Amino acid sequence: MRTKARFPWPQRTTVLAGALLLVSGVLLLMVSVRLAVPVTNSFVIPLSGPVVSFAAAIVRVAAFVVAAFGVAGEVGIAGHSTIGRSALAVWGLRDLVFLTLALAPLTTTPVVASAGLALNLVFAIAALASAILVLRARVLWGAARWVWLLVAIIECAFVAVSDPLPFATDAALRLLLALAAWPLEYVEPVLTLAIAVSLLLWGRVEAVKHRARLVHDAW
Repeated sequence: MRTKARFPWPQRTTVLAGALLLVSGVLLLMVSVRLAVPVTNSFVIPLSGPVVSFAAAIVRVAAFVVAAFGVAGEVGIAGHSTIGRSALAVWGLRDLVFLTLALAPLTTTPVVASAGLALNLVFAIAALASAILVLRARVLWGAARWVWLLVAIIECAFVAVSDPLPFATDAALRLLLALAAWPLEYVEPVLTLAIAVSLLLWGRVEAVKHRARLVHDAW
């Protein structure tokens, strides 16, 4: 049974946020597949370098801010929750912050390593908090409402494995070895695209089906 939203439909908000996340996901996918355009037999133009990663991160920030605060007077997907809006914005900053941190001249110093661990914890908390508050707000329903929680749980699981607690180090190592054969570089692009598609289709499935039938009948 579909849960009715307590707010007017944030139509422009979901379209814009979804479109931005779609762009971010495609850029991340380009980085994952190491896309390059061959110009000659000996010269190629890489489309998967730091510039593309930074572009994806910046678009991600814009998408999360739009989703959090809404556009054109619409409410964001966390409703009027200040904590939900702030948590979404913080979560959106994750990739940009870590890419910037990677440019630090001494990335192997204990201070930078500690900062990375603390930031992982901050972004994990922000992800879970914002996903839960999106559920509670009930601005969205269906897949678009639950996909945020699914993505947050997956991302937190990866954080827990990459920086395990002392008593869980052995289990985390075994899990990492089991996952070593999997193409984990595609996880983030796929999760980003999943959110993008859910937002773009939210409240529009019937309209899409209708247009598809019109196109089918026209052919």
